[in-house]
Amino acid sequence: MIEHLRIGSRPSRRQPTGDLRQLRAIPWVFAWTQSRHLLPAWYGIGHSIEAFLQTEPDGLGVLQQMYARWPFFASLLDNAEVSLVKTDLYIARRYATLVQSVELRERIFGFIEQEHKRSVKMLLSVSRHHVLLANQPVLAESIRLRNPYVDPLHYLQIRFLRRWRGTPPQRRAESLRRLLALTVSGIAFGMKSTG
Repeated sequence: MIEHLRIGSRPSRRQPTGDLRQLRAIPWVFAWTQSRHLLPAWYGIGHSIEAFLQTEPDGLGVLQQMYARWPFFASLLDNAEVSLVKTDLYIARRYATLVQSVELRERIFGFIEQEHKRSVKMLLSVSRHHVLLANQPVLAESIRLRNPYVDPLHYLQIRFLRRWRGTPPQRRAESLRRLLALTVSGIAFGMKSTG
């Protein structure tokens, strides 16, 4: 479905194949954002911080000082924090149901849930905040207020994606493609992000 969208200045794939390795970064990040995973923005940050803390005796103190004194590092963590807040694992799990293999779905989504939890914990320990976006309360409130209005679009998108995937390519209706495109636009607008 993403290849039908007009985003970016280049085709969505380097070569016209279904191979994921041919997918460009823009649609890749956009898809993770649409499904409320936002994986490219935060996945691995919790693991990285945890690994650093295990190798450095005063690692937490070092990272806390870096966060307090180095604007680049603070911005990096603050941006990851925004993406963690925008991530909605309940909605993301609904998208995961599109994966037919239950074993694969549960294994991969388990990794995602585990890393989300670890990333939140590690970011809070470095920033010394009690909750995510404690230093950006207006943004936190904005995200909290708008998410319930975007959620129904996700449910519709999942329903239409399931129907799209279940229909042979030659029988897919243009009206269904347009409906999917509308959900994509609505979710991007509602989340204030394309990735």
